[in-house]
Amino acid sequence: KQSSINWILYRKSIQLARINGICSFFITPIVWIPLMEWRGNCNNLLFDSSSRSSLSNDIFILILKLIVTNFASDIIFYVTHRCCHEIKFLYHHVHKVHHQFVDTYGISATACHPFEHIFVNLTTVMGAPIVSGLPLIPYFIFTALACVQTTCAHAGFGNPFRKIQVGNAVPHDFHHHYQNCEFGNGANGICDKLFKTRLKDVYPKRFDQLREGYGLSPENIQSKKDS
Repeated sequence: KQSSINWILYRKSIQLARINGICSFFITPIVWIPLMEWRGNCNNLLFDSSSRSSLSNDIFILILKLIVTNFASDIIFYVTHRCCHEIKFLYHHVHKVHHQFVDTYGISATACHPFEHIFVNLTTVMGAPIVSGLPLIPYFIFTALACVQTTCAHAGFGNPFRKIQVGNAVPHDFHHHYQNCEFGNGANGICDKLFKTRLKDVYPKRFDQLREGYGLSPENIQSKKDS
């Protein structure tokens, strides 16, 4: 638990975030907007007008695309993020910049090497709705929510045993402390569950200690049920 703010690292987070904000400004019209036009994201505002179906069917298709976007974002982030760990060159020369922040702040979300920002962050946030073909308005809503989610994931607040992990900092906070678990985006954790890289899979004893610290040991849970 961090007792005070490390202002040197905090200021460094701001500097890196500023640099990557500039990178986003220039890379978006060069890469992401052409990809959006190619995929057809820019053809429709809210629904897929090419289907010429009923409103209920349009809503159903939009929901399906949102679900696909959600899972695509976890897959893209997991794969690109884990590559930055497994490929030693990428870790030492790129990803290590981000992992200097063990106790993270919200601004630390984009405090990373510019290559990582493009390869991991933008590919996840901008690429997932391109994969699903989200129309323009849902596309921008998703990217806005994704920015909020990644900020919350680095803010340091949350409960690791909360049923809904959206907006929870703890899974990714575990990653910054242990570095060999919780590679996913933390919102649904499907890839971490599939590849058994959750904290509970990698460090089961530590996970049980945390459960006890939150009063969630099997004995406490059973006593609550009995009462």
